[in-house]
Amino acid sequence: MNSKSANQFGRESTPELFRMFLMCLIVFWHIVLHGFGVFPYKDSAILLISTTISHCAVPCFVMLSGWFGIRPSLRGVFRLVSMILFYSVFLYLLSLFLGWRSFSWQGFASSFFPLFNDRWWFINAYLALYLTASFLNRFLRESDSHSIWIQIGLLFFISFWINHKIGSPGRQLPLFWLFYLIGNRLKNSSSSPALEFLRMNSGKFLTLLLLTVSLAGWICCTVNAGFHLFLPLFFSYNGVGNICLDIVVMLVFLGRRFGRCKDTDSSLKTPWSSSFVNFCAAGVFPAYLLHENEYVSVAFYGLLKPFMNTPARAFAVALFGAPVLLAVLICIDAMLRPCHALIARFGEKGATKFVECVYRKFLRFDDDKDRRGIG
Repeated sequence: MNSKSANQFGRESTPELFRMFLMCLIVFWHIVLHGFGVFPYKDSAILLISTTISHCAVPCFVMLSGWFGIRPSLRGVFRLVSMILFYSVFLYLLSLFLGWRSFSWQGFASSFFPLFNDRWWFINAYLALYLTASFLNRFLRESDSHSIWIQIGLLFFISFWINHKIGSPGRQLPLFWLFYLIGNRLKNSSSSPALEFLRMNSGKFLTLLLLTVSLAGWICCTVNAGFHLFLPLFFSYNGVGNICLDIVVMLVFLGRRFGRCKDTDSSLKTPWSSSFVNFCAAGVFPAYLLHENEYVSVAFYGLLKPFMNTPARAFAVALFGAPVLLAVLICIDAMLRPCHALIARFGEKGATKFVECVYRKFLRFDDDKDRRGIG
């Protein structure tokens, strides 16, 4: 029996390819949103259907974190924040160089506080998820499957209530907790007969859901009615139809083992690993920072607007432009990666030394008190 682990063959590339596919969907949505506008596209079935399907990307990203599990650490937080800070300042300086904005001390100072940028709401929500992942992991370890599903249902209703009272669907930490827990349950689908059945027939369910979304979107645009049902059901991140689509997409990509058979038993496969795919996937998160920000995005999407003056042209530009733009952004990050990695390394060393100095000072103070017999 083959007992080789995935680590012996390199990092498995199927999840990395999935991450690039999800980022391509996000880029597609942003091109349509900022280049064409006029959401929710009541006069264009093709834009309504395609953007609704692309909305599965953000939940799947978070479910992917739950699938593999986040292992929070101070180093991880610092690297994440330093990367965000680097690209925020870089993009501000780039916008000045290209003449897309004029210099101001207020704008320059705000580039050093990127987490207050509403355009990067996903970064804030994901960072909050990262910081609270330890509690979620502990809950998953100490709870049985029944308790976890109860918590998933509770988080669903909490996110639905927050959306009803406050709005901004998808920008809520409870909703990210919900997706994280669902991702964990999907990885352990073999423990649930219902999930195992869904995994084995995920391709059929995905086809059925895509046909349902397409038919519902086409009917809404044709009769110009029903949007008050379609949008919260399929378009919102916490919509029941959207969550079902997220789950099926996850199982299609990750619920099966891809690789080459090495034994006579065809069920035993070595994981597919590609160093090129893994290298490119490392630029997925920076690609989000590069294409969706308050410094260069407005001017960039303004260049695309003349080519997206009709729904059909907008769809074509987004469809072909999203993978091309993602490839360009990954190449840009590949060139800049040594720079922000070096900054992160020096900043991490400096922060570590600072913490050690503070820690030693308090330890020395406690030792002095002990020697004086105080406390």
